[in-house]
Amino acid sequence: MMKILVLSLLLVTVFTLQAGMRNALRNQVITDFKNAVVPSIYKQIAHMKMPDVNSENSGIKLSISGIHVDVAPFSPNQIGIQFLPGTSSIRFSASGFGIGGGATISAKWKFIKKTMRAEISTSRLGFSTQIALFSNAEKPNIRIEQLSIALSGNDVNIKISGDIVNKIINFVVNLLKGYIVSHVVSSMQSMLPGVMTNVINSCLNTLPTSMDVGPNLGLRYSFPESPAVRGDYLFTAIGAYIYAKSRPGPPPYAPKATPEFDAQNPKGIQFFMADYVIKSALDATFATGMMTLSLEKDVIGHHLKMNCKATKSPDFNFVNAVDVVLDASCNVNFDNVATNTFTLTTQLHINLREYIRAAVIFFGIGEVKFNKLEYQITNPVNIDWFKNGINQVLAAVVEVANVLLGQRGIPLPTIAGIDFTDTVEFIKNGYMEICVNPVFHFGTPAAEQDA
Repeated sequence: MMKILVLSLLLVTVFTLQAGMRNALRNQVITDFKNAVVPSIYKQIAHMKMPDVNSENSGIKLSISGIHVDVAPFSPNQIGIQFLPGTSSIRFSASGFGIGGGATISAKWKFIKKTMRAEISTSRLGFSTQIALFSNAEKPNIRIEQLSIALSGNDVNIKISGDIVNKIINFVVNLLKGYIVSHVVSSMQSMLPGVMTNVINSCLNTLPTSMDVGPNLGLRYSFPESPAVRGDYLFTAIGAYIYAKSRPGPPPYAPKATPEFDAQNPKGIQFFMADYVIKSALDATFATGMMTLSLEKDVIGHHLKMNCKATKSPDFNFVNAVDVVLDASCNVNFDNVATNTFTLTTQLHINLREYIRAAVIFFGIGEVKFNKLEYQITNPVNIDWFKNGINQVLAAVVEVANVLLGQRGIPLPTIAGIDFTDTVEFIKNGYMEICVNPVFHFGTPAAEQDA
C-alpha cells in the first residue's frame, strides 16, 4: 500500500510555483535555476557538428561538409523568464549571444566543379518568445504565440574564402547581406512558432494518461484545466486517482476542497495533495483484497497469532489532522489452540501524526479509539482478562504498524538535478500543503554531487 501512496504523491493534486514576493522568486528560484542550468546548456551546445549533406537536382551535385556551429559563452544575466499575470503564458528572452558557423560547399555540374568555404558569425543575436500553456483533451499543450529575433545585417559577418571567383561571390553576398539576413529572420519568425508548436504538442499528446502500480492497480492522471498566472505565481492543477484494474473508473466522489496558493508562505515551491488521492488509493487497495495484516506476538503470557482484514474501504480525511476510520475483522488464536480463539469486529478511529525528514513524509499512528467493538468467543474465558488482552493486542498492532510506517516514508516528487530544502508541511481541511525551497545542481559532476 505504501507504493500506492508514494505514486499518489508523485502526481500531486495541485502544484504551484511561487513567483513572489516577486523579487524573491527571481532571486531565489529563477536566478538559482538559471545559474545552475546555463553552464549545463552551454556545455551541450558550445560546439556542434552537423551531418554532411549531399543532394542532386537537375544534374547539379551539391555537397556540404564540415558543418559546425560554435556558441560563445553566455551568462544567466543574458536570459530572462517572466510570468505574465492574468494569462497562462511565460515570456522567455535572450540577448547579446555570440554564435558562428561554417561549412565547405562543393557543387559539380558536368565538367564544372566549384568548392568554397563559407563562415558566418554574429555577437549580437537576441530573441524573445511568449509561450502559452493550456490543457487540450486533459493533456498539457503549449502554443508559441510570438517569436521576435533581434538580428540585422550590420551584426553579421560573412566570409567566403577561396579563389578569385569566391572573392567575387563574397563581395556580392556581403553587399546583399542586409537583405539576406532580413529575409531569413522574417521567414524564421513566421515559420518557427507553428512548426515548433506542432512538434512539441505531438510529443505531449503521446504522453500516457495512466500507468501500472503493480499487477492489480493503476494510476490515472490528467490536466483538467489550463495553468494560470495568478498574481505572482503559476498555478497548475493535476487530477490523479488510483484505481483497481478490475474496476477502472474514477471514484464515485470528488475532492472536497480546491487548494489555493498560500501567499504568506515565502517558500519557492508549494505542493498540495488532496485527501481524495489517498482515499482513492485506499479504495483500490481494499477492492483488490490487499488490506490484510498478520501478527504473531507474546501477549499476557500467551503466544498470540492474529489475522485481520478490512471489512470496508477506510474513510480518510485531512481535517486539520490526518483522520482515518477503519472497519476490520480479526481472528485471534492463543497458543495455536483452536478452542482458544475469538473473532473481533471493530471500527477504529485513528489519528495519524505526520512529519517530514529529508524531503520524505512519514506517518505514524497517534491516538486510536474504538468507535465499535464486538467479539465472539468460541471458548469462554475470563472477561476481564480478555478485555486487558484486547488493549494489549491493539498496542501491539500499533507498534508493528508504526515500525512499518517509519521504514517507508513518502518521498516528495523529485526531478534529477533538483533537491528540496527547508521543507515544511501543514494539514488543511481537505488537503495537505507542503512547501519547499529548491536547490539546483544541473550539470554538476556526479562525484561533486556525492560530496
